[in-house]
This record gives sequence, structure tokens and C-alpha cells, in this order.
Amino acid sequence: MSLRSRSRRAENMESPETWSSTRTRPLCPFPQVTTYKGTGSVEEAASFTCMAPQ
Repeated sequence: MSLRSRSRRAENMESPETWSSTRTRPLCPFPQVTTYKGTGSVEEAASFTCMAPQ
């Protein structure tokens, strides 16, 4: 990774204002992605699961 790429990533550390400061998501192993289960709070990791991309 170039120094320029690292610099751009470091500059983008802010979350959008509409995101809750308590928002959590599971960390999925590649190539799986985080997917909402359809029930529960969209702010809590327990409402998501790791699935293969479709």
C-alpha cells in the first residue's frame, strides 16, 4: 500500500452523522458478507449473519 493510499484512508475516519455511535456489525471471513436477518435492530450485530455473496 502506498503512502498516498494510507493517507487517504487516515483522512476518512469519520462515520456519517446518521450512524449511531453504538452501531455494531459482525466481522465476516472473506468471501462472506454481513447480511441483515430481517428482524431486530439494524444497530446491533446480533441482527446480522455472515453469508456467501449472492
